[in-house]
Amino acid sequence: MEPHTVLALILSGAIGVSLGLLGGGGSILAVPVLVYVAGVEARDSVAMSLAIVGSTSLVGSLLHGREGRLDLRVAALFGGAGILGAYFGAGLTHFVSGGTLLLLFAALMLVVAAAMLMRKDRGAAEAGERHEGKLPYTLAAGLAVGVLTGFLGVGGGFLVVPALVLFAGLPMRLAVGPHCW
Repeated sequence: MEPHTVLALILSGAIGVSLGLLGGGGSILAVPVLVYVAGVEARDSVAMSLAIVGSTSLVGSLLHGREGRLDLRVAALFGGAGILGAYFGAGLTHFVSGGTLLLLFAALMLVVAAAMLMRKDRGAAEAGERHEGKLPYTLAAGLAVGVLTGFLGVGGGFLVVPALVLFAGLPMRLAVGPHCW
């Protein structure tokens, strides 16, 4: 086996651990590994990362569900909107070059990193306080995350978990469970 293939497999395992523990780190890490380590074209890496992380997330969600850490109602609403958004976002990928996709990918990483660093404490949501009446926010956030996921091939836990906490009002322990939706 070639050294870059071995490295790609090792890094893939680390991505799986990150995804399982934190509910994030799938595509945001898989796309660069596929492009820069495995030598996959940028456009192909977007589609591949969706399939890889989606199937991994499905297994993780089933395990979280078994432990009672899955809100099926929110997952279905957010996921349904996300699927619709991903369908349209994936269609937009063909209008930009691979280099542009990677630049947009990097810009999104920087925006999310800055938002995380500037984020104020969300103690109420973390403590388990549920916010009912968030249906429009949940659907809009699902649609927006879906478009980004389909377009850039990222957005699983990296965008879904924060969106579920901020817009659906889920506590972090439940937001991590349905990250594949």
